[in-house]
Amino acid sequence: MRKFQTKAQTLVGIKSKLKKSKICESLVFSVKDWYSSDTKVINLIQSKFKNTQIIVRSSAMGEDGLLNSMAGAFDSVKNISSNDSGHLTTGIETVIKSYGNNCNQKNEILIQSMVPNVSMSGVVFTHELNHGSPYYVINYDDISGLTDTVTSGDSEYSNRTLFIHRKSHKNIRSNRFIKLITSIKEVEKIMNSQFLDIEFAIDEDHIVYILQV
Repeated sequence: MRKFQTKAQTLVGIKSKLKKSKICESLVFSVKDWYSSDTKVINLIQSKFKNTQIIVRSSAMGEDGLLNSMAGAFDSVKNISSNDSGHLTTGIETVIKSYGNNCNQKNEILIQSMVPNVSMSGVVFTHELNHGSPYYVINYDDISGLTDTVTSGDSEYSNRTLFIHRKSHKNIRSNRFIKLITSIKEVEKIMNSQFLDIEFAIDEDHIVYILQV
């Protein structure tokens, strides 16, 4: 079984192995890195992401792993211009503050480019949560064009749920759900686990982006 690490480390680790989906351009640094030299971190971000809309995401130690998931427990700050040093600094400080007063200096911050032209987003559970039944459970939003309505519990857009039996996925007719399940099965194979919750987004061209494993 592939070792579960921080959210950021897991995404970086599987990025080159994915053929059926994509992971957004990413940069990872620790809280310690930030407090050692915030100017250096800002320069690194702006060097990697030029004229780009980005999101600052949490990646705490133990936030997501084999035995636990703390999805939505910490803040994210989206739609930041990479050119705006002030807004970027505020976004990073917001995420770090959400880690609490006794923040582990090894906690990480994940910077990613925003997914363009989102047509659907949500979370896939690779087994039914209550009883472990063999279903893919897809909680999704295909209205707002946002990537976080399901994980944030926005009831206006996050009330759509689709159950697909693990042995019946070949009967799916919707192109976007075919591509989504194909992508999820690839992630399962890479992670060597059929018990995952995977945050995703799909753009207007039906390209699947894996946001979190």
